[in-house]
Amino acid sequence: MKNRDAGYYDPQGETLAVDLKNEFQRRKLGEVLPLAYRGSAAIRENFDRLGLKAEEIQSIQDLERIPITKKSELIAIQKERPPFGGRLTLPLNQLKRIYVSPGPIFDPLGPGRADPRCCKCVFAAGIRPGDLVQNTFLYHFTPFGLYFDDALVEMGCTVVPAGVGNTELQAQVMQALKVNGYIGTPSFLKAILDKVVELGFDPQKDLDLKAAVVGAEMLAESLRSELESRVGLKVRQAYGTADVGLIGHECPEKNGYHLFDMEMLFEVVDPSTGRQIPPGEIGELVVTSFNPVYPLIRFGTGDLTASDDSPCPCGRTSPRLKGLYGRVDQVTKVRAMFIHPSQVDQVIGRNQEVALCRVVVTQQNHQDEMNFQIELKDDSIEPEPLLKKMREDIREIMRLRGEVVIVPRGTIPADAKRIEDRRNWD
Repeated sequence: MKNRDAGYYDPQGETLAVDLKNEFQRRKLGEVLPLAYRGSAAIRENFDRLGLKAEEIQSIQDLERIPITKKSELIAIQKERPPFGGRLTLPLNQLKRIYVSPGPIFDPLGPGRADPRCCKCVFAAGIRPGDLVQNTFLYHFTPFGLYFDDALVEMGCTVVPAGVGNTELQAQVMQALKVNGYIGTPSFLKAILDKVVELGFDPQKDLDLKAAVVGAEMLAESLRSELESRVGLKVRQAYGTADVGLIGHECPEKNGYHLFDMEMLFEVVDPSTGRQIPPGEIGELVVTSFNPVYPLIRFGTGDLTASDDSPCPCGRTSPRLKGLYGRVDQVTKVRAMFIHPSQVDQVIGRNQEVALCRVVVTQQNHQDEMNFQIELKDDSIEPEPLLKKMREDIREIMRLRGEVVIVPRGTIPADAKRIEDRRNWD
């Protein structure tokens, strides 16, 4: 019987004394910044413009001298100097993969083995070598399907590359193969388990799920409790972005996201000033990666969080994020995909009959719902052709299904946010 809460994937690194980790981080910073300066034209130009030398940045406090690059700025940065904004340090033909996020934003993957962050994450969640794991993250364009696939194979697991959709087949495979692990969004795991029951199976008796790593959307504690009680598995969260990969993960204690502090540096900053703030205070998470191929220095994730550097009973010595408390901007994640105010503007730009619009994001039965509320310029406009066209435009531009609802004039304030998130995370 495997003890799925015991041990570490990297015992030495994950339990390294804090003072030794701090010294390791200072040393890595001293290696990565000069490499980025030499290899990346854009970073070199930015440092020269600031009158900074890479060698002058020797600590996490020194990073405050460098302006934050916002995730929302990456689209313009990459368009200005395609395809990677002048930040790539390798020739394009030496990359392993290029991922594409909505925008589009291009994210390069350099050569080499699977990312150890992902191995640490799935091990902490209870997945072990020899397990059969159903990976339902998207394998096309976005990184996390292949990202987890590479790590699971490296760990010694067998992967079912399921991808998204095909819920009935997913349920049949989970039952027939007696899958041990699940990777994907929590809402899709619920949909699969619902389908298992619909097909006449008993999840407690007919499935062999032991552990699940969920991410790409928020996990309500009520949904975690429902999933764990229905099957008897452990559900643990992962947190990351397409740009920098995994950032943090839950351990068996479920008391926040352990940060991957051997692979990157973290700051929680005041969004208005970019100055670092103490643990416990809410601010924007800013990341500096140790990735030599695509160094992101002071990359603003846009996520609001608070750090916790108190000891964790699990023995991991990394600081943790207490949770995710929303976004600095109006960028919002719906069904594991980011939606941007600029995408809303693109949809409206194609439909001149619309006077005002806002996107309202809600949740029904743990499933995200996206509704475009629109006010028409003229009540004589025939609604059905417009609604049909807008649904098609939403699907094309945002890569998500969305409903369109005509509301009376005066419903939408003139200064309303483009995207309003009304989900309640209990």
